[in-house]
Amino acid sequence: MGVKMSKAIEIKGVAPDENMETCARLIIVGHFREMMSYKDGAIDGTNIEFVHDMRVASRRLRAAMDNFSDCFESKPFKQLYKQVRTITRTMGAVRDLDVLIAHFQLDLQIILLMNEQRDIQGLIENLQQKRVEARKPMLELFTDLNANDFETQFLTFFDVKPQKIVGPNPKHSFRQNARVILPQRVEEVYSWEQYIKKPEYREELHNMRISVKRLRYTMEFFAVNYDIKFTDFLDIIIDLQDILGDIHDNDVILDILTEYKNNSQSDELLGVDMLISLTQDNRIFDYNVFLNKWKQLSSTNFKQELLEIIAT
Repeated sequence: MGVKMSKAIEIKGVAPDENMETCARLIIVGHFREMMSYKDGAIDGTNIEFVHDMRVASRRLRAAMDNFSDCFESKPFKQLYKQVRTITRTMGAVRDLDVLIAHFQLDLQIILLMNEQRDIQGLIENLQQKRVEARKPMLELFTDLNANDFETQFLTFFDVKPQKIVGPNPKHSFRQNARVILPQRVEEVYSWEQYIKKPEYREELHNMRISVKRLRYTMEFFAVNYDIKFTDFLDIIIDLQDILGDIHDNDVILDILTEYKNNSQSDELLGVDMLISLTQDNRIFDYNVFLNKWKQLSSTNFKQELLEIIAT
């Protein structure tokens, strides 16, 4: 499930004329420390936002590691990346349920009939039990990470420079690498453009959302190289991510409602039926918002202007 993303933290020491390897280490370590700062709150579980913040930080960390992998020795890097990916996925299972529960609790406030409220309350209780089960692997993962001293291993690898330089461009400047990496992320987004005119292409729209998110994070990493106009384009990318996230959220909610209805012992779930109809309408609305936004950007040559800014 998607929510409005938090802003990226400021990484000190990153500069356009600094070499790529140095900036990569600073960015990766910075986002790793941010991610781990939420661990105790996620374990406690009282405030659900700690799980959300840790998950988002892990996604930014993965994006950094994807972009800067050429700077590091492959084998240990891949092992650490795998652990970070596991953190993202494990946190995601809990966070998605947190968002769903909060969403349906808000829906209860607009439902007037008692029997319909009971339907939704039953759905919420079902999700709350799933959340209890989803937290168990998360807590087990944290126990394993502590036992294996994952945090020390990670920081040792990225804080200490290797004896030999790995990768084609780690010594080129951060500015030079921005001109190489950012266009790749832009093209990745546009590789999904062929599917956007058909709203039933759920998976493709979801993949486009992921690509937009990767472009957003990469633009944040390299923003230090550019002026305010670049930031304006970044804001547009963030807006696109939010719109595509709304579409995906509707798809997830529809799946949850349909699954709950199909597995229910009751022949009549008026509250669930009402939410299915409401979510279908929301999905149509959000899809049209996205499509109109995309057409508007296309008409103003957004892609070409962004690539020109990147190359400047």
